[in-house]
Amino acid sequence: MIEFLILTILIKSSNSIYGIKTEIEKNFFAFLNISFGSLHPAIKKLERKEYVKTRKAISKGGQRCYTYSITKAGKQYFEDLMVTKLPKNPSIASKLIMLKIFSLDKFEKNIQEEIKTKIKKYLELKKIELQNKTNKDENLSYSEKAVLNHEISRLNSDINWIESL
Repeated sequence: MIEFLILTILIKSSNSIYGIKTEIEKNFFAFLNISFGSLHPAIKKLERKEYVKTRKAISKGGQRCYTYSITKAGKQYFEDLMVTKLPKNPSIASKLIMLKIFSLDKFEKNIQEEIKTKIKKYLELKKIELQNKTNKDENLSYSEKAVLNHEISRLNSDINWIESL
């Protein structure tokens, strides 16, 4: 997920590690908190895969500074991340859906539609799965059914929201 956020920031413009961290905190504070300790290895991993390149310079204060930018391969990788299937874990998938929706405007219309279609399909399958569980499992307690019905309602709402984008 951190790699996804780094690429989301770098697709706009080159940035320092501090600038990347600041942009992630500013734009994605609702999804996660990030530290330099997790950001630096993720950038290095992207760099090794040649999705990000580093430009070294000397700051006005005489210190080394690094500016990171996304490569052509990095842009393709980011697009691939946007259209891949979502994970089975609902809590991770939910965060990724929000991050993908947040990043939609960085793509052409046809890619946006493909992303929205995949997200909608995922949500519809989750809704059917929960409906089947609710309808078939006679051992569910009242509160368990209430939670599942609430989740089904939320999924309906999310599906309608995706359709409205």
